[in-house]
Amino acid sequence: MRRVERRIPLNHRQGLQCVVTGFRDLLEHGTGLALSEDYCHGLGSGLFFGYMEREDFAAFGSATDNLLENAAANLSAKLVICESTGDDWPELKGLIDAGQPVMVETSFDLIARYSATYGMAISGRTQVEAQAEAEETLGLQLGRHYVVVTGYDDERDLVFCVDNKTSLEIPRDEFMQMRTAAGPDRLFYADRNRIVYFLFPPVIDDLPYRTVLAVRRAVDYWYRYPEHPRALADWHTRQRLGVGGLYNTAAAVRRFREHFPTIGLHHDEAYRRKSLFFCTQVVARSSGPDMLRGMYARFLREAAGVTGLPLLEDAARDYAALAREWRAFFHYLNANQSRLAETWGDAAVVAELRTWVNRLADREEAAVERLAGLTLKW
Repeated sequence: MRRVERRIPLNHRQGLQCVVTGFRDLLEHGTGLALSEDYCHGLGSGLFFGYMEREDFAAFGSATDNLLENAAANLSAKLVICESTGDDWPELKGLIDAGQPVMVETSFDLIARYSATYGMAISGRTQVEAQAEAEETLGLQLGRHYVVVTGYDDERDLVFCVDNKTSLEIPRDEFMQMRTAAGPDRLFYADRNRIVYFLFPPVIDDLPYRTVLAVRRAVDYWYRYPEHPRALADWHTRQRLGVGGLYNTAAAVRRFREHFPTIGLHHDEAYRRKSLFFCTQVVARSSGPDMLRGMYARFLREAAGVTGLPLLEDAARDYAALAREWRAFFHYLNANQSRLAETWGDAAVVAELRTWVNRLADREEAAVERLAGLTLKW
């Protein structure tokens, strides 16, 4: 008899970041381990800083492309990535029939188009308009969006999924289109479909050890960021952002310190405005160091209790203070966008920005040095 409907029970909880929320849902479903979004961010060794310089603007952010790969390594799990250039619905449906919820990437372009109907994470008229403004201003789409597919209905031809904001029922043909959206007037979002899921150990009963491992990996990657593996990131980073000069972690902080304050000396007003605008988009999309340093601080605070290592509380305070400092910096940039765009080449403005940036870079370096020192004591 033909199966009409299949739903995988999932204890879905809303969150701030789509990829971390999706990982958390899959982790709880696969192992029974119910952790906070902050803790899952930490288990993915999510401490990161990136700085990039394009021909038309410079920008920075703190969302790592390696979070899922890191989480799999830290938990001794297998991260499975299935790629296809054709219709992969039979494969996706087969996984759901086997009781395996999966993550898929979707197109922000079509999410924005359908959000008024489906209530995706960037739903709401003002946010849809902001998406269009970002694409027009920067000439690109920002980031990826992950949803977790939990079921389907053959009779109504629907796909059931959740993202970090809500639960969704989407017509299957439109859901498949959302994953590979492209049109004659815009760049391809993705060159292939991806299905992502984890094969977890049946029980994770050594969370303190896994937590320490995740912190050590974050520190190690900070000083020695690996070029590979970046299975989920390579295409997006190279093709979508079109990055010519991309710097990661410790190297990015140094580059940010040396170059960001002097953008106005070497680039015109259009370049400055785009750079400042990108900063606002990083904050709006929950990928800025203001929010992510706060998440990492809360992870470290929880980790101090889980591991019985109270010194992690000190590191948590460092990152909580750093989150506040970044928040103040973004507020300063936002409040002074017009003035900075027009006068960034003035010596006084360069000095003003250098003061902000030096303080942030000093605190970033001091915080990770303290964390590195703690890992040497374990």
